[in-house]
Amino acid sequence: MDTALWLIAITFLTVGYGDVSPKTSCGKVVCLFTGVMGVACTAMLVAVMTKKLALNKGEKHVHFFMMDIQISKRIRHAAANVLRECWLLHRTNLTRETVESTADTRGAYWRPSEYSGTCASNKGS
Repeated sequence: MDTALWLIAITFLTVGYGDVSPKTSCGKVVCLFTGVMGVACTAMLVAVMTKKLALNKGEKHVHFFMMDIQISKRIRHAAANVLRECWLLHRTNLTRETVESTADTRGAYWRPSEYSGTCASNKGS
């Protein structure tokens, strides 16, 4: 039973079995005490470092404020892109409607301005 408890404690404390191990009960108690103190010191070190690296209330406020500004900029840019695309579609539709209405009033022989060279020869005939 002594050996089983010793192996459980050594495994739990992650000390390992090693080549050298205590033979007496007093030696085992000293090793267990040292192992527990090592785990406690490591836990305190982690807690202190976590506390030091964590943001305080003011820093959290500034961080969330900056995130809000960044998100609002993204939303404004997205809205501006939507408006720009809608305006381009609207302008394209207006241009198309203007060309179609002009073609109806000038007759069947009218061509857009890019064909003005061919239209000039048809007007004189």
